[in-house]
Amino acid sequence: MKRLVLLANILIGGFALNAQTLNDGLKALDFEKFEHARNIFKSITQKEPANGEAYYYLGQAYNSLFKPDSALISYNAGLATAPKTPQLYAGLGELLLEENKIAEAQAQFDKAIALCKNKRDEFVNAKGLVAIGSGMLAGETKLLAQASALMEEAYKISKEDYDVLTTTGDVYLEMADGSKAATFYNRATVLDPNRPKAFAKIALIWIRVKNLQVAKEALDTAFAKDPNYATAFKNQAEFYSVQRKFALAKESYKNYLKNSEVSSANQLRFALILFKAKEYAEALINVEEARANDKTNNIYINRLYAYSCYEAGNLKNDAPTFQKGLTAMETLMGKVATEKLTSSDFEYLGKLQAKTGKDSLALINLNKALNIDANKTDVKVEIAKI
Repeated sequence: MKRLVLLANILIGGFALNAQTLNDGLKALDFEKFEHARNIFKSITQKEPANGEAYYYLGQAYNSLFKPDSALISYNAGLATAPKTPQLYAGLGELLLEENKIAEAQAQFDKAIALCKNKRDEFVNAKGLVAIGSGMLAGETKLLAQASALMEEAYKISKEDYDVLTTTGDVYLEMADGSKAATFYNRATVLDPNRPKAFAKIALIWIRVKNLQVAKEALDTAFAKDPNYATAFKNQAEFYSVQRKFALAKESYKNYLKNSEVSSANQLRFALILFKAKEYAEALINVEEARANDKTNNIYINRLYAYSCYEAGNLKNDAPTFQKGLTAMETLMGKVATEKLTSSDFEYLGKLQAKTGKDSLALINLNKALNIDANKTDVKVEIAKI
């Protein structure tokens, strides 16, 4: 009997050691191990179906894997069992903002904001405000003024919350206010000097203004705190990319994949870094690798592939590359619901059509791009050229 009890205790103890918590999932998200994080949060939601936060983070993991439809399912499933969780409405707002549906996104954010207040109309839920502020940074159109105001409210509630400090820094970084971003990131480093996250974010400030020496110092500090911190390697790849040191950037990104996870989603992230840095030929090479490894025909990978074909083809006026991009773009337009197409989708379709001798179709689609976003002056120039 004693042996049975002992065996039972060992089994129970082993299960407890293997049981994964919300914090385990959050750490996986922080290290950009999105597939691992998805598995953890999925397990938690199965065991705790009323855990609204777990559903929110499950949706975040799916969205980081470029699977917004699965994220939508997660948020709605969470609302069915935990309807007073503001993060879930913030997640819905984030998805809508990524589709440039600003009014619909605002309606979801407003629901989340209301749930962050008490009966006296005072903000009381800092975690909810973090989710809202973060969600407002999604998409081409960002709700920066509102996000900064909400994060300042979150800071009033909880000055000793690492996520409040870093997310507030993120908002100011997007606003190109490096001074305020640095203030909040530095507060996070004081609050928890052993975490690498804020140091890696400080590096981004200096990378963007090309103060490379200070950026390197911040990255070195992040690595000193945790030599395996995946995001620091990703930022280091960007650090080298802006200097056109692509061999070093690739090595950094290999380390990023090693310490996060090798997935088509994370390969796509590197291609996005290169694309934003206007290193289009390198971006095309990397997005082709992501495309070759993707088994799901991910629309985000195919979208960036088409965009990169245009930009890389434009460097050498390469007709075959333009044709590849047009084929990919036409396939994408046929698979994505019209309401989910962006101004940039119509813009690149039109530009690729113009490069392949389809001027009349190009004009139609370039004008569609302007109808969605009238501020795209480069599209007006393209129309004028045609």
